[in-house]
Amino acid sequence: MPRGKKRYVWRCINRMEHGKKICKCAPTLDESDIHTAVTAAMNELFRQQTARQVLADCVAAALAGTDDDTSLPNLEAKLRALQDEQMRLFHLAAEAGPENTEYDDQIMEGSSAMTALLARKGELEQECPADAGCDSRVRVITGTLEQTDSSIEEFKDDTVRQLVSSIRVLDRERLSIRFKDGAEIEQIIECVGRTSA
Repeated sequence: MPRGKKRYVWRCINRMEHGKKICKCAPTLDESDIHTAVTAAMNELFRQQTARQVLADCVAAALAGTDDDTSLPNLEAKLRALQDEQMRLFHLAAEAGPENTEYDDQIMEGSSAMTALLARKGELEQECPADAGCDSRVRVITGTLEQTDSSIEEFKDDTVRQLVSSIRVLDRERLSIRFKDGAEIEQIIECVGRTSA
C-alpha cells in the first residue's frame, strides 16, 4: 500500500489503550476483509436456514387466518411432518431387520394419525371452497419467493446491525459472528486488503 493512503483497520481496544502488555498478539485486520467475511457469513446463514420455507408457511398461516386444525395449510404442514416421521420410522425398521417389531406400534399410530388428518382435510376442502383462492395466493407468493435471490452481494451497515449481534476476531484468519437469532458462524477471512500484525 502506498504511503500516505488511508485504510480502515480493526484492532483490539485493549491493545490500543494499554499496548502489548495486555493484548500481546492482536492482529490488525483491514475493514474490507472483515466486511467480506461478514457478508459471506450472512449468506451462509441464509443457506443454512430454510427461510423461504418458513416464510411461505407463515404467509400460508396468515392467509388462512387460524393456527389450528381448521385451516388447510396447517393440516398440510402436519401431514408433511407425519410423513417425514413415518419415513424415518420405516428406515429404522428396515435397518433393524424383519424380526424386530420395536417400531410397529409407532408406525401404526402414525398411520392412524395420518388417516384422521386426511379425513379432516377432505372435510375442510368440501366445507370451504373459498380456500381455493387462498391456495392460489399462497402459490403466487411462494413462486415469487422462489424466484427471489436471497444472497447479499455487498456489506451494508444497516443489514449487519439488524442481523449481527457481535463479531469476535478469533485469530488472523478467523472471525466468530453471532447473529441476533442465536446462530453463530465461524468464518474464514479472505484477505483482499493488506493485513499486518
